[in-house]
Amino acid sequence: MRLFEWLNLRIKRLNWTDLACIELASISFGLMLATLIPSLVAVSTWWYLLIWILLALKPLRKIID
Repeated sequence: MRLFEWLNLRIKRLNWTDLACIELASISFGLMLATLIPSLVAVSTWWYLLIWILLALKPLRKIID
């Protein structure tokens, strides 16, 4: 079994509280990085927007198709 097929089987078993915990862990990791590396905060907002759009394209494409 391929890795992504195995991961998809595992992800389908998660409920909304599991996904909320993953999201909160991701947010706290990002805040920790911003605290440890202050130069990350100095980056222009437009770069963050560009990265966000690029990362959101694949999931959005799955929703639309």
